[in-house]
Amino acid sequence: MSYLEDLRNSGTDTTYIVNFWATWCKPCVAELPYFEELNKTLSEEPVQIILVTLDFADDYDSRLIPFLKKKKLASRVVLLDEIKYNDWMPLIDPVWDGAIPATWVFNPAKNYHRFYREDFESFVELNEIVKPLIETE
Repeated sequence: MSYLEDLRNSGTDTTYIVNFWATWCKPCVAELPYFEELNKTLSEEPVQIILVTLDFADDYDSRLIPFLKKKKLASRVVLLDEIKYNDWMPLIDPVWDGAIPATWVFNPAKNYHRFYREDFESFVELNEIVKPLIETE
């Protein structure tokens, strides 16, 4: 979890979109194309898409890697193998009960932090959340 903590505390003016998902979660898999489209659309902006999978570490080679290859995901994928959920979930958001999909959007320099405990139903919906953070004044 220190990877995400380091990003949160970095002070950089980068907007991070961190999606918590798993290959066995149908709503998670359904919204992955929206994150991929956002990744492509905002490739020139100070935005990073990070897909944090909660798949089991034992399934890494047999399930996760084949899934990633089949879906051709270009976003950064991180396997969260931290099992002490009660230690790291409050660091993301104090009300998060661990349900996925969930998305954490934050920008350290702007002191912006939002947590979404639902799945996104379209690219437009996801993009509307991020757009104000990258628009220049």
